[in-house]
Amino acid sequence: MIKKIFLMKSTITMIGNDMQGYSIAGYLNAVLRRSEKTMLVEGIADKSVLMRLKNERCSTVGTDLPGVIDVAGLLTDDVLKGLGMKAVVKVVQDRLAQSPRMLAAAGDKFGTLTDREWDGLTVDMELESPWFAPDQGSPNFVTIGHSVENYFFRLAPIDAFLRQFFSDHLSQNFFNDLADRFRAIIGFAVVYSLAIRHIGAIGRADRLISHEMIEWHKGSYLSTARLNIALSNRGVMATQNPYLLINYGVWKYAERYTAPEPWHWLCHGHLGEQAIWACVASLASEHGISPDVATQIERGLIDVRFRHCVDYLCRDVDQTNTPLDSAIDWLTT
Repeated sequence: MIKKIFLMKSTITMIGNDMQGYSIAGYLNAVLRRSEKTMLVEGIADKSVLMRLKNERCSTVGTDLPGVIDVAGLLTDDVLKGLGMKAVVKVVQDRLAQSPRMLAAAGDKFGTLTDREWDGLTVDMELESPWFAPDQGSPNFVTIGHSVENYFFRLAPIDAFLRQFFSDHLSQNFFNDLADRFRAIIGFAVVYSLAIRHIGAIGRADRLISHEMIEWHKGSYLSTARLNIALSNRGVMATQNPYLLINYGVWKYAERYTAPEPWHWLCHGHLGEQAIWACVASLASEHGISPDVATQIERGLIDVRFRHCVDYLCRDVDQTNTPLDSAIDWLTT
């Protein structure tokens, strides 16, 4: 049974006792009624990262800090139907800007964190245009990389995760090779992301890449014809040969770039992550682990891996987490 509960001008649709969502006006009114600041983010992953950083800050100062983090999925206004979560955040920002009264009242109480994706970048398979960090403007923050997941695309958290959960299967020689090949792994993930974007298959390619579609050849990770078959099975009809497009890009990448940074920021958040772990599983297969364990490295323990990487992000003083720290500074003061 659906019932309406009216809180001042805010309307929250309820099914049973579970909150279903706010209208835009209702949400902004709720934000204004709060005594603490609010940060609106796109999804659960973004909220999880910020909440972990906030909790770490609370631990440091020894007290609970103020600040509410909301996900865009809370908003179910009819005008938002069919929009992605980043677009939902933008609509809320625009609606706030259209009301001088609300803008004045919420100016120091409402902030956002959104994924940069590839905004502002000239993204092509040649990778000739330089990468640069986005402009930041408090209280509306933007991830440095494509998504919040890009903060995890570093050797240290990956190495630590594998030692924690797969040490019975992996030798030190494996970890030595992982360190030596990490630049090539990031290179493959970058080019794979851009190639899938180039052929218009980002949605259909989710969870597609596997270690069985990758091979190590002359110092680079390359895709094989199995990738084309997998894409075709998902209905992707590309005018260019995908695996040849990727392999050409990998060679060009290897010619130009000698370090994984800052290019790990350019990977697609989800596709890049999947490509990285497919390469890691491919390397593990080279070192003689069973196909079942290789698949577990590639696709298993996803939630555990995410939580491990978030925790590592909080504890690694050498990790770049701009502007996430600044977002927490704003939220909790």
